[in-house]
Amino acid sequence: MTTLRDSAVIPPRGRLGAFVHTRVGGLPRQFWVLWAGSLLNRLGTMVEPFLGLYLTTMRGLSLGQAGLVMAVLGAGSLAGQLVGGVLADRIGRRATLTFAMLATGAGMLALGYAQGILAISAAALVLGLVLDMYRPAAQAMVADLIPVHDRPRAFGLLFWAVNLGWAFAMVLGGTLAQQGFLWLFWIDAVTCVAFGALVWRAVPETRAPATAGSGRAGSPTCCATG
Repeated sequence: MTTLRDSAVIPPRGRLGAFVHTRVGGLPRQFWVLWAGSLLNRLGTMVEPFLGLYLTTMRGLSLGQAGLVMAVLGAGSLAGQLVGGVLADRIGRRATLTFAMLATGAGMLALGYAQGILAISAAALVLGLVLDMYRPAAQAMVADLIPVHDRPRAFGLLFWAVNLGWAFAMVLGGTLAQQGFLWLFWIDAVTCVAFGALVWRAVPETRAPATAGSGRAGSPTCCATG
């Protein structure tokens, strides 16, 4: 005779159900909100792959000038991730991610409307500083929410969402660029703002108080995810 207690631990019926359950089951709702937001954000990542082409064809920059702008953007991104890690521990993961996404949306539009090498370089620097600032906060959220034994699986799912979104963004970006490059900047900006708003509304702060003794392992803010 099967008791209620026995039925609670019966795995999903069928091989497919068991396969899916072992890979995506048991993770909290807040993680899936973060996963969906990451997918949405990457679906809108259309500017970076085509930025060099945009600078040379639409803004009339030389290859050397376009390379300089890309280098400025990359240098800003490197510094931004370091700042993001500090802010995630100081002011919280939720506030850091939301701020970074809102600022990235504004930076995208600033770069899209900037003209002249100086204005474009300045906009690229600001955008670079905030573009990847969210990453340490997002990854720390996963470490805060997920027990140690499930973290590899959770980070793998997040990495999968990032790559899936990127793949579609490349195709969509190439298609939309034919209608006008400014579309790419607006879509990127809107998806960034949507990601930040989604996390702010649906994911509470995950950082434990500094004085609280937690049995869970520390939350690293440097795990690479996409």
